[in-house]
Amino acid sequence: METLLRELRFAIRNLARRPGFAATVIGTLTLGIAATTVVFSLVAGSLLRPPPFLGADRLVVLYRTASQGEATPRLTRWSYPRLTELARTARSFEAIASFGPNEINLGGGGEPERVTAEVVSASYFPLLRVGATLGRTFAAEEDSTPGTHPVVVVGHELWIRRFGADTGMLGRPIRANGELVTVIGVLPPGFRGLTGKAELWVPRMMAPKLTYQGYLTSEENFISVAGRLREGVTLAAARAELETVGNRIATAFPDEENTPTRWSATAVPLGEARVDAGNRRALLFLFGAVGFLLLLACTNVAGLGLAQSISRRHEITVRLALGASRRVLARQLMTESLVLGLTGGALGALLAAYLVRAVRLPSPPPSAGNMYGAVGDFGAAPMDGAVLGFSLLASLVAVMLSGLVPAIHAGRADLALELKDRTASTGGSRRLGGRLQSSLVVAEVALALVLSIGGGLLFKSLQRLQGHPVGVDADQVLTFRIQPSDVRYPADRAPELLDRVVAAVEAVPRVRSVTVDACAPLGTTCANSTLYIVGRPEPAPDQAPPVMRHYVAPGHFTTLGIPVLAGRAFTADDRADRPNVAIINQTAANRFFPGQSPLGQRVWFGGGSRFSHRDSSATIVGVVGDVSYGSIERGPVPSVYTPYRQFSYAQRMVMARIDGDPMSRAGAIRGAVAGVDDLPIFDIRPLSDRLGDAWARTRFAARLMGGFAALALLFAVGGVYGIVTQSVNQRTRELGIRTAVGATAADLRRLVVGQGVALAAWGVAIGVLAALALGRLMGALLFEVSPADPTVFVALAAASIAAAGLASYLPARRAAAVDPVISLRAD
Repeated sequence: METLLRELRFAIRNLARRPGFAATVIGTLTLGIAATTVVFSLVAGSLLRPPPFLGADRLVVLYRTASQGEATPRLTRWSYPRLTELARTARSFEAIASFGPNEINLGGGGEPERVTAEVVSASYFPLLRVGATLGRTFAAEEDSTPGTHPVVVVGHELWIRRFGADTGMLGRPIRANGELVTVIGVLPPGFRGLTGKAELWVPRMMAPKLTYQGYLTSEENFISVAGRLREGVTLAAARAELETVGNRIATAFPDEENTPTRWSATAVPLGEARVDAGNRRALLFLFGAVGFLLLLACTNVAGLGLAQSISRRHEITVRLALGASRRVLARQLMTESLVLGLTGGALGALLAAYLVRAVRLPSPPPSAGNMYGAVGDFGAAPMDGAVLGFSLLASLVAVMLSGLVPAIHAGRADLALELKDRTASTGGSRRLGGRLQSSLVVAEVALALVLSIGGGLLFKSLQRLQGHPVGVDADQVLTFRIQPSDVRYPADRAPELLDRVVAAVEAVPRVRSVTVDACAPLGTTCANSTLYIVGRPEPAPDQAPPVMRHYVAPGHFTTLGIPVLAGRAFTADDRADRPNVAIINQTAANRFFPGQSPLGQRVWFGGGSRFSHRDSSATIVGVVGDVSYGSIERGPVPSVYTPYRQFSYAQRMVMARIDGDPMSRAGAIRGAVAGVDDLPIFDIRPLSDRLGDAWARTRFAARLMGGFAALALLFAVGGVYGIVTQSVNQRTRELGIRTAVGATAADLRRLVVGQGVALAAWGVAIGVLAALALGRLMGALLFEVSPADPTVFVALAAASIAAAGLASYLPARRAAAVDPVISLRAD
């Protein structure tokens, strides 16, 4: 221990005599380790850290599976009758609970507020091992008889925000979706349920009165189910049982699908179910990229250390001559690296702790692929012991990678040669050090180019996404959601409510036009159906072509700037007591009516809408331009629009075209809609911002990669500058001789700059090959951009060589100013 402390003190004194070198090394390692730690914290939060529940390793999400032939089984949720049979017959679980996200409007006692809720079974809280901090959770009798126990449990944050942390509120009624319910409990701080967003919990027996009238009777699979494995039961054993139970449930409660589908059931660990596949790909790619950045930082530090080792070669040989062993000498150099590395690691961890608060991976939008947000991602980036441990490990790895080369080089010093006249020492040690330095710089340029190309491809992909036509004019359009209770406003009453909402918004000054739909363009929650054309053979339900359905206002196409290509738009006369009408987009016209006019054709749709039978078919009265929904990558799909006054649901996205800044009218619109049956509005955003969600993941990855690339280029340029400067210092005599025999200043500048450019060219060649080999890993993150895009490769390769040339120019100017008399006299 005493030896270690002595070497640490000696290392600190040595570094204090070289503050510029120490500051550069520490700064480089700080940036590299901070970036690596931030990305690792994202990986840990999204992929590695277990969900925030006790015994989360025993929690699973239960799915029905539908398979056809050899295709990968499709995962679906459950209907209430099916999940009841599941809970009755499955024996592998100590608890099974149903849950699902919903939106509840709280009214009375203040401004209307929309809160995220979960409709759950009484077994939900025991399953998650969560109890109330005030009052209680749901009892078994509150999960047995529909509509008889109007109770709710509230989250700690909602209790403080809306109810002022009033401990006397238990037993008091509040109004939820227009119904009086009693608060019976308050949950612990930070608990947000399996969705990760809930603030209110409703017993499923109250769902028919509060959320969906057919909750307990519908055969639709819309309820999520979780289970906790019994002690001693493995996941494989539970899956084997579910295979049998799922088959039995499918026989007892057959689905309406006519396709040859085999239904069963399975269990997926909660930690796996929460991970979005797209986020997994993006995070692993970014983690690989930041690994390159850390390797580059270590290479840069190794180059700096090697330069110091070369400049200290005479000191090292003197110490060897005085009896110091090569092992002790190498250990001393590694101790200096340890001091620098741990200091850089500590500063990097502090910087990461600051940065991680501003970095959050975009959450995937609710869609069928993630069960419409039933399971939260719980992806907040932590700065916990695991992340700090990783930061320490990264620091130690950096110490080893950056300190090993200088230590080995110093240990190979030629004692006899170095103790001779120093002008003779232009051979062995110096040539070896120069080759090592050159190799490190080539590696730096190659690594920097790989990162730069990755960032360049992502930025080009982002530009393609942002520039791709969506089909609407998003400027000056404000969007928001309303979510009245389906029980209070079923489909037959929804048009009347929407009339009042549209009229209230239209009456707000500076509002030009208003429309409604299930989702905005590029949204993921619009309705889908199947199309049937009157006069053509009727296909089987599983063979009917899919279409997207929109129930919209007369001003829909004006509000969104969608061109009417043929026929007419909807008018106020397209009401429930008038003939059914429809408008289709260009893609639907081309697909279903090629070479003919669709105007006057009659169509009807699968599902439960007013247009679900041949006798209630709608006449096509117009064709409009294509609009992208779901994702830009998907492109326009066949879409059919019908007037909301002829059929709609009450839960809608409202879109209003505003004169001026859309958000300037948000307050007035909120007040106007609140006057319609105490209805709150939420998710208020300009349409242009909402469209940006479609490329949020690419934008996030591009920005991080852009930051990595900028750091990488800075490290590489610093490496080129350092080695060229070192070379000029070592070649003073040679440069003086060249000047004495007639070389001009321009000749010397070209010579020195050429050295830097040559090293960069080697690095670029290696980097291009590496980027081509790794490019296929980026394919899933790119849009309309090839992983081998020549413009990106050529532009960034040229920029790398140009940067190397600029980095070499300053030492080249010093070389050109060498006085041959002084340089020769010094030798």
